[in-house]
Amino acid sequence: MYPCPSCQQHTLGFSAKIWTTVALPVKCRGCGALCFVPGSPGGVLAVFNVVLLTASGFAASAWHTPWPLAAAAVVAVALWLLRLHAQPFLALTPAQAAAALKHEGFWLFVFIVLSLFQ
Repeated sequence: MYPCPSCQQHTLGFSAKIWTTVALPVKCRGCGALCFVPGSPGGVLAVFNVVLLTASGFAASAWHTPWPLAAAAVVAVALWLLRLHAQPFLALTPAQAAAALKHEGFWLFVFIVLSLFQ
């Protein structure tokens, strides 16, 4: 369990960290505050994972076995989960959540309309 940024009670679970966004925040069971985990660009981690998966793909191809690639995939997922575990929750006002949901809903509508004309 992770602490709420508003009341500091440990009421937020790891699954909330995975699925929450600024448009779909999680509600604290202690104080009712809206919380989310900000998206991180994860630049260094992304580059490391790309290099790791590419090198392990070459190794798997050269050795004619899938195990290097499977091990690298497990390491990449573990590093992503570790980064997510370290990322703190942030508080959000209901107005901010509503504005973000409206913004994301607008772009979802635009993408759906554009996909109809392809």
